[in-house]
Amino acid sequence: MTKLRNFGRRLLANRGFLMVCSVLFAFAIWLYVANVENKDIEQQIPNIAVNYIGEDALLSSKNYIVTGKESPTVTITFYGKRNVINRLLSADLTATVDLSMINAKGAVNCAYTINYPSNVRPDEIIEARRFPTNVIVRVDEVVTKEIPVRGNLEGNVAVGYIAEKPIVTPAVLNIRGPKAQLDAINFALVTAAREDLSENLAAVVTPVLYDESGNVLSSDGLTFDYNTIDLEIPVSMLRELPLVVVPVPGGGATEANVSIEIEPATIQVKGSASILSGLNSLTLKSIDLAKYIGKTEETFPITLPDGLENMTGITEARVTTTIIGLVTRTRSAYRFEVEGADPAYRVIITTPMLTVTIRGTAEELDDIADKDIIITADVSEIAKTPGNHVLTPDDVTVTVEGENTVGVLKTFRNITVNVESVRER
Repeated sequence: MTKLRNFGRRLLANRGFLMVCSVLFAFAIWLYVANVENKDIEQQIPNIAVNYIGEDALLSSKNYIVTGKESPTVTITFYGKRNVINRLLSADLTATVDLSMINAKGAVNCAYTINYPSNVRPDEIIEARRFPTNVIVRVDEVVTKEIPVRGNLEGNVAVGYIAEKPIVTPAVLNIRGPKAQLDAINFALVTAAREDLSENLAAVVTPVLYDESGNVLSSDGLTFDYNTIDLEIPVSMLRELPLVVVPVPGGGATEANVSIEIEPATIQVKGSASILSGLNSLTLKSIDLAKYIGKTEETFPITLPDGLENMTGITEARVTTTIIGLVTRTRSAYRFEVEGADPAYRVIITTPMLTVTIRGTAEELDDIADKDIIITADVSEIAKTPGNHVLTPDDVTVTVEGENTVGVLKTFRNITVNVESVRER
């Protein structure tokens, strides 16, 4: 007996023996709970992730696209044995929605299936409740829409320059995506930001989508036939140029003897800097002062060099030409001379006298007599053509003999001449 008592004391003092006993006792308790106290329980498991599959098949087979998924997670209440329920964790559970089964547009209620972990069989538990019962998926038809592209300069041009209408290439975009999203798009805009721009601008820009009210729209989920747009903003120089008339001395008058008034005095034009930078005025016309007496009012067209544009819209200028500081006199000229004649032909001036208006200072004109005026007829074009001919003032030169500044106005009439062959006489 004493030996048995001592053996017991030694076992109780042995730590290894005590550890084995503890394990066996715990195992016995677990067997009891698992087999005797393993009751049916109900457990709610939230935040079960939802996986959506079949989007590519939905697009390829029905031309539908998913535009919204309202339920990223679901909550399931399970019923079953405690030992089975305890194996369920939200991280090990997933819900799957097969989008390829959808056959309608709009908000679609989709069923989902629960995927269990490998250590739980579906027949071991019961799904008591689901929340939500179905998940809502928003579906739209995929269409293509043609959207106009606009260009814009964000900034300013330099002083003395003007920006022309932007040029965009391509001018339209074909955008593919959900119909409801495309219906909201009114235009695409490409913008280049510059300050003090003084030359043509060229840039490659990503388009931004806008609705009718000018609000920026997202391009997520959309595909473009062009992802970038070529933007060109032509820039022209802008200048105010004076209009001028160039007087050509004649009839005794020079630039000092003429007053020229032009209305409008200037016009605004635009064009390339290479043209405008070297242009200080616009010439309306050159006028021969030999054809002007006193005050003359005329209208001349405003013609611009190639590459320039009239910004005022005024296409004509009213010009008033006034001869100042000179007087006129009339003389009867009878001294005729011929130039350009052919020796084989004889030229006879048949006009006996030509009334000529001369112009100069009063003192000079008082000293000019009829005999001082010489009329020279150029017959080179008719020198070999027998018969009577008429020569216009352009074929006639009138000069005044002597040391003076007197001129002749081109207001005289035509003269007649006769050409005959010398051999026929």
